[in-house]
Amino acid sequence: MEDRMNEFIEWYLNERHHLWPRNVWCGISVTSQATTPRIAALWSIRQMIKLRLASTMPTFFVSYGPALESVNFNSYEDAFDWMIIEGESGRGDTAMLETETVLNTLAWCRMNGIAPFVKQMGTRWAQQTEADSFHFKGGDVNAWPEQIRVREMPKG
Repeated sequence: MEDRMNEFIEWYLNERHHLWPRNVWCGISVTSQATTPRIAALWSIRQMIKLRLASTMPTFFVSYGPALESVNFNSYEDAFDWMIIEGESGRGDTAMLETETVLNTLAWCRMNGIAPFVKQMGTRWAQQTEADSFHFKGGDVNAWPEQIRVREMPKG
């Protein structure tokens, strides 16, 4: 995945003479601690663009989802601007996104100047809390505890 993104960015910067469109963002998905090395690859791409780009930097984001377990994002605070947090959706066995995990992730984002966006709490959360009968994916923001009703966008 990282190789394809690197190849595309190299090609794009060479063809477009150091211009980057504002509507193209660079992002990766992280689902567990084992997948966090992807963030280091995103950081490398960010550094490459920073060295070569004469225009505005793109937005870099991490989609923490489906969040299969609690993840320690320490040491990645300079790699991205936006984090989308989402529980696993689907029928059958799905991982439970705990409210505490969301709260800890929101606190980490705020401490590091990263805009957090809670997309959905996931199927298991919706089933176990019975708070979200309309959206089986736990996507009804009004059914969530108030402190996790967060949908921020990155600045810039």
